[in-house]
Amino acid sequence: MPMFQPFKGGGFDGHVIDLHTAVKDGVLGGGDGGEVKTAAVENELDLKTMITNLELPETPSVFICPISLEPMQDPVTLCTGQTYERSNILKWLSLGHRTCPTTMQELWDDAVTPNKTLHQLIHAWFSQKYVMMKKRSEDVQGRVIEIVGALRKAKGKEKVHALSELKGVVMAHEIAKKSVVDEGGVFVISSLLTPFTSHAVGSEAVAILVNLELDAVSKAGLMQPARVSLMVDMLNDGSIETKINCARLIGRLVEERGFRAELVSSHSLLVGLMRLVKDRRRRSGVSPALALLKSISVHKQVRSLMVSVEAVPQLVDVLPCLGPECLESALFVLDSLCSDNEGVTALKDSVNTIPNTVRLLMRVSETCTAYSVSILWSVCRLASRECSSLAVELGLAAKLLLVIQSGCDPALKQRSAELLKLCSLHYSDTMFISKYKGLISWEMFCDHLKDVKKSYMRFGEDIGEILGDVSIFTASGQPVKFSNLLDQNDGVSAVVLLRHFGCVCCWELATALREAKPRFDAAGVKLVAVGVGTPDKARILATRLPFPMECLYADPERKAYDVLGLYYGLGRTFFNPASVRTASTFLCLVVY
Repeated sequence: MPMFQPFKGGGFDGHVIDLHTAVKDGVLGGGDGGEVKTAAVENELDLKTMITNLELPETPSVFICPISLEPMQDPVTLCTGQTYERSNILKWLSLGHRTCPTTMQELWDDAVTPNKTLHQLIHAWFSQKYVMMKKRSEDVQGRVIEIVGALRKAKGKEKVHALSELKGVVMAHEIAKKSVVDEGGVFVISSLLTPFTSHAVGSEAVAILVNLELDAVSKAGLMQPARVSLMVDMLNDGSIETKINCARLIGRLVEERGFRAELVSSHSLLVGLMRLVKDRRRRSGVSPALALLKSISVHKQVRSLMVSVEAVPQLVDVLPCLGPECLESALFVLDSLCSDNEGVTALKDSVNTIPNTVRLLMRVSETCTAYSVSILWSVCRLASRECSSLAVELGLAAKLLLVIQSGCDPALKQRSAELLKLCSLHYSDTMFISKYKGLISWEMFCDHLKDVKKSYMRFGEDIGEILGDVSIFTASGQPVKFSNLLDQNDGVSAVVLLRHFGCVCCWELATALREAKPRFDAAGVKLVAVGVGTPDKARILATRLPFPMECLYADPERKAYDVLGLYYGLGRTFFNPASVRTASTFLCLVVY
């Protein structure tokens, strides 16, 4: 059965509709003059119905109403010569306007004249397009019926030929997809997927099915073990296109409510998917393979098989090569494996787990960071001393500090704080600081404060008025008011509020301040560093770090923190964006 071919001349039943000629010859002018002759249509088509059903991407601009920007169904012309849809221009005039909407000319006559010529031309043009669409649809539908009927009787190579032809029709015409479903084609094609089906037939069948809208009944038919098994075989041995189609079709079945996990609990399936993920030459299969792995990793028996086929180290090793979307899927799978002891053990035993996940923190997306933190937390909890030491050496502590002081989800901040605490268990405070000292450079710290201070700064530069009556203590234990420390006669002062004196973050910031003190002095700025805790705790920090005793003050009752609305306590013990409120002025002076 030959497929529909459009008229070569672009006309309508032998009569050419040329818009440019029509405009040039004045056919589109107002009034009754001129007439576009078209072949009679037995049952005249309703213009509104045609416009609604066609949904054409482009319509000639002369058919468009300047007011609604929609095709005109009842065009009328004003005295200025401009044509509009009748309902639109009448509404314009009813609102009291006495100008032409397009030219803004004053109307000397508000009468509207039906533009019959344009109406006939619009109707003829849409009729031509509508008839062509209906003819094409009928021919496509007829061709689909013909091929599906042939498939029911075909044998051997005839099946491959018929399926190939049907695939071409489906890929070329959107309406063919619906026709295949309506004519029972899904059942016919699905019935071809048997244990004895050749891969040539199976690959063409899957290529069609993956492009159709499948209902629950169709999916249930495809979820038969023999059919899934054939798809798994083709995923391992077929062409790259066939592998991708099989992965996508199985992925759609997995999403179905009645899906059984045992259908995908297959070594062969996991091996085939991992081959796609690791294929460096043909990267088009990576995304569908990871998407399917993500879908099936929620099942415990599948996760156990992933460990047994050594999918864990393979996934870990490809992380640096993946794009953002694929990274999220891969990290989701690895995080899911952390639900089981064998999965966490496999992650711990993979030499690249910690380096590759630490590298991803704060680099791709918040989702990737959350998965990475969760994976690291699980691994470090299993082998705290071994894994935590390696993670800290690779800069984990510094990156966790950035996560904690970022604007990410509170749950992620909490898990990051827990991981940081876990990493510090095997170090003294001084030793732990020395492990990540230098990983956050002074310049990096200043740049980060510059980025966040714009969002959180509420206080003016004269912080003395805010904290003036607040009493704190010197490191030697003498009470002193902020108003005395911030005496304008003594010059400019910079106030930095640390966290509590026992916090490693407090010690790191104090170290940075100590190293920057010569710059404060050179600028004539007095440094005032305040921490939460008693004066004796302040003296311990000053002695062990060391830190200039004359610049260090203690706020045991957290008075300054309450006045400024800053957070304190174990859950918020690390750098908080609110700290920028008091550090912003100091920052401007330091980078002077």
